[in-house]
Amino acid sequence: MMSLTKSYFDQKHTELMTKILSLEKGIEALRNENLELKEENTVLKTEVVNLKKSCLQVELVSKRQNILLHGIPAVQGGNSENATREFLSELGVSNANSMPFVKCYRLNGNKPPGSNTRATSRTTLKAGPVFVTLANLADKDAIMKNCGRLKGSGKSITSDLPRELARRRKELLSFGYNLRTSSDTSTRVAETRVITKGISVWIEAKKSSKSKTWLRIEDSCFDPFKLSSNATSVVPSPAVIVGGDE
Repeated sequence: MMSLTKSYFDQKHTELMTKILSLEKGIEALRNENLELKEENTVLKTEVVNLKKSCLQVELVSKRQNILLHGIPAVQGGNSENATREFLSELGVSNANSMPFVKCYRLNGNKPPGSNTRATSRTTLKAGPVFVTLANLADKDAIMKNCGRLKGSGKSITSDLPRELARRRKELLSFGYNLRTSSDTSTRVAETRVITKGISVWIEAKKSSKSKTWLRIEDSCFDPFKLSSNATSVVPSPAVIVGGDE
């Protein structure tokens, strides 16, 4: 009887051990499959990032001869091209009156509020930016070199950027304003600037207006895969210097 009982328990033990080994093999197979899926997911994420970068680079090339002129007043019946050439002449662009434009028009239209009523005078309007496509890239370079003269004028010239980069610049400009106006002297900075280079966008700051060194804010560089802002209110440190003298 005892021998029978022992034999029975030995058999059950063997069956249980066989099931346990089978389950362990199944778990190991699932673990390996999960690792393969994780690796495949990583590869796919990398491919997505590279595709996004490629798309942004192609879009940048297609827009490289476009500029946006902000702050040019619109007038009833006014001509955007004439206003643009006059603006560029005042900016000091030598060939402003002769440089060829492919396109030149005002975004958001050029109609005054209540345009159903006939205007009797050239009333100044609140208007959107003027969009210009230049025939020659050299003309854009000449225009952008003179942008510094617009500081404090309420007018500006920007490149026509892809939506993701434009949104990132807007985020960082707002972030820079908060840094300059912070009530906390430990985080407040004297000057900020947003840099766009290819598909990279980041913000730099100077702790003192007398300083000649620009420091890049940590984690502010644009990630094409993660479009939300990564910038945080940290004091720039010498460890993140990316620029030299102005």
